[in-house]
Amino acid sequence: MNKLIETYVEGGVRIQDGWCFYSADFSYTTRGKSDLGEVTLIRERSEAEKWYNLHPDVKCSDNCSPLFVSGEGSTLEEAIFNANLAAAKSKDVI
Repeated sequence: MNKLIETYVEGGVRIQDGWCFYSADFSYTTRGKSDLGEVTLIRERSEAEKWYNLHPDVKCSDNCSPLFVSGEGSTLEEAIFNANLAAAKSKDVI
């Protein structure tokens, strides 16, 4: 089993190491306009500072690691899980 999935199943809802909860938006879900909500994670402070110090051309390149990742889900837990998967797949900030 994938280590991230094991952590999620055994320990409940956690945020991927190196990332912090940033926001959740389930407003369309509560209004009946969508079945999915979204959770956004941001890099922890030290990694975010590295990202902000990158040259603008690097930030805009396809090879740049994102400052934010997000995940969708029909529940908060599912959206966090999917955001964690996106975080686990992202590269470290150089």
